[in-house]
Amino acid sequence: MALLGLQPARRFAPSETPRQRSVLATTMQMTLDKKQIRAIFLFAFKTGSKAAWTTHDINNALGPETANECAVQWWFKKFCKGDKSLEDKEHSGWPLTMTN
Repeated sequence: MALLGLQPARRFAPSETPRQRSVLATTMQMTLDKKQIRAIFLFAFKTGSKAAWTTHDINNALGPETANECAVQWWFKKFCKGDKSLEDKEHSGWPLTMTN
């Protein structure tokens, strides 16, 4: 993760309360944007990691709910098809803006 300019994960002190751990994990999670997390997905994919392991490792290092296993699997399938882009494609569904 040092290659991405990220700080190594800090271990929780035994004296920290669950609330303090939750706040710290949320703070650590907010320091990464989606593209950086996707770069970690791509690195894990290229090194042969499984989606479940990747999700577990990311959530342990950066805080719970940083990565979702279904999302990691989706990105791994995309990478497996040869698409190594970290950009999210436009989705169908409701438009983001209204037109009159």
